[in-house]
Amino acid sequence: MRILKKGCNKMRALDTALWFLDKNPSLRSNYIDENIKLNKLLYFSSLMYYAVEGKDLLDEKFQRWDRGPVIPGVYREYRYFNLSSRATGGINNISDKAKQIFEIINFVYAGKSARELSDITHEHRQWLALERNEELDFSKSGTEELSLMRELYNLYAAVDFDNLCTEKINDVVYIYDKTNLEITDEIAEQLADMNNTQDAIFLEDIDGELVFS
Repeated sequence: MRILKKGCNKMRALDTALWFLDKNPSLRSNYIDENIKLNKLLYFSSLMYYAVEGKDLLDEKFQRWDRGPVIPGVYREYRYFNLSSRATGGINNISDKAKQIFEIINFVYAGKSARELSDITHEHRQWLALERNEELDFSKSGTEELSLMRELYNLYAAVDFDNLCTEKINDVVYIYDKTNLEITDEIAEQLADMNNTQDAIFLEDIDGELVFS
């Protein structure tokens, strides 16, 4: 287990990458797509951290690549030096704020493809303003991007992700807290009969009744 040294103002980008690799075994295939996706998870984490804390999260800079923001050092370690094989338990002594943000970003964005995440970043003001391989400056982020990150943070800040579960029924993803609800066969049949079109739906058991949000 890698330990973050106390007193460091910024986290090592490679340590943060290992946190996401540990959380997402599907990112350990050593494909270029997974490399790009990993870098996007780091980017959104850094963007949210800047939006909430007003300062940079990582010790390395992102560059404007054709497929969105990328940290060259992380990209090289993943592609050429088998970074994914080092994901053996994540990192220790991570700050509560950073971990909270990583959990939120992982929950919101880890289910998307590398292309989807790249497409999102292609609309960000600071990426559009740069030339290829120029370094990103989070202080120049667009107000819309920063506002969205704050909204997501406020929405999920109180969520206990360790108890959060998902279930997919008829192509609809249901999200629920396992301490509040158990998806029994009866509930699964009830959900299967519904014509939901949303990408994801939160479920709660309130006084014995299913509540959707």
